[in-house]
Parts: sequence; C-alpha cells; structure tokens
Amino acid sequence: RTPWTLRDPAIWAKTHQVGGRAMSLVCAAGFLLILVLPVRTGGMCLLPLVLVAVLFPVLYSYMLYRRKRSGR
Repeated sequence: RTPWTLRDPAIWAKTHQVGGRAMSLVCAAGFLLILVLPVRTGGMCLLPLVLVAVLFPVLYSYMLYRRKRSGR
C-alpha cells in the first residue's frame, strides 16, 4: 500500500492486476528453477526474481500516478 494507490481505486486495481501476474510468473519460474537446479542454487536465483516481482508493481503504480497527475 502506497499513498498514491490508496488515493485512486483505478490505480489500485491496475497495480494489483500487474502484481498478480508478476507473482504468478515468479512462482512458475521458481518451480522450474527448483526442478532443474540444486536447491541452494535455485534459491539464490529465485531471490532476485522475487525482488523484481515485489518492486515492479510499486514502480508501475507510481508511473500510473504520475501520468494521471500530469494529465496524460
């Protein structure tokens, strides 16, 4: 929950849609990594993916907020 997503229900909905897709992709990639790689290596490869999946929706929501605020 960021201040700009709490202010606008449309930004909230779009952010959650994108975040859900990002998390689904990371879960699928993590499942494949764990099947293919040793557990320790797969875990180390999964951490950056999870960080991207968490940070991407925050940046995306801020971009939507700035775009809406500027009138585009």
